[in-house]
Amino acid sequence: MRRRVGVLVAVAVLGAALASAASAARGTRAVVDFTRAPLGPKSAFVGFRSHGLMLAARARRVGVVHWKGSRALVVAPVKGGGFCKSLEGPYGGAQCYLRPPRLDPGYTGDGSGPVVLDGVFTDPRGVRLRVTYQDGARTDIPIMWVGAPIKAGLFVFPIPRPHRAVHHRPRTLTLYSAGGSRLVSRSLLP
Repeated sequence: MRRRVGVLVAVAVLGAALASAASAARGTRAVVDFTRAPLGPKSAFVGFRSHGLMLAARARRVGVVHWKGSRALVVAPVKGGGFCKSLEGPYGGAQCYLRPPRLDPGYTGDGSGPVVLDGVFTDPRGVRLRVTYQDGARTDIPIMWVGAPIKAGLFVFPIPRPHRAVHHRPRTLTLYSAGGSRLVSRSLLP
């Protein structure tokens, strides 16, 4: 698992629109058809074009993040498999996954503790993502599944202020199937 402090390499805050779009039976997952998403700005991956890996001409805006303003979430496939993702604006950034992991969470924090939990997952059966805190509380996180050629779930979750405090912070992140089976779980503690 990777941990980030400082620059947020976020994926998607899907907000209330996503939560209402996903049915309770299916979890909090929205599905985006990559091929129908509008073209994204090639400039989203300006630092990666020199590597010759990413297909910037195929970058698509798969969502808009409504957190600390409205910012485009852009993804692009990588030659040979994998993808790059970019979130524009403050606390944004870009990252590429040549071999995307089953579940790759990370967080950004400040002096108050972890502020945002974000990452990707690649199991297409995943429909619900749950964070469990040190105090036993749990929260389901909205997720977005982006279809082929990306074939990955994206998420970003601003951690509520009470769960930034010591002994209340995020402890584990677990991905579940529609039937409620645990697919993969990751510890969020150092």
